[in-house]
Amino acid sequence: MAWKPTADTIAALAVDQIKNLRKNAEDREMPDVVALCDAELEKRKPVKVKKEKVPKAPKEPKAPKAAKAAKPETIEG
Repeated sequence: MAWKPTADTIAALAVDQIKNLRKNAEDREMPDVVALCDAELEKRKPVKVKKEKVPKAPKEPKAPKAAKAAKPETIEG
């Protein structure tokens, strides 16, 4: 009789061992073991913590740009 891991035995393994077990179970067409491994790996995923954005200080208003000097009209004639 072949050894069949349970959720408890999988939980006791290291992540790399679970990944290896999952690959072997997939190769041997054991979907129930693959599902147990996936469930344990999902539990162990690190939780991403969103950093709170610190509001930036308001920028000082820019000085108005000087109006471009109008080209003098040339009189042709």
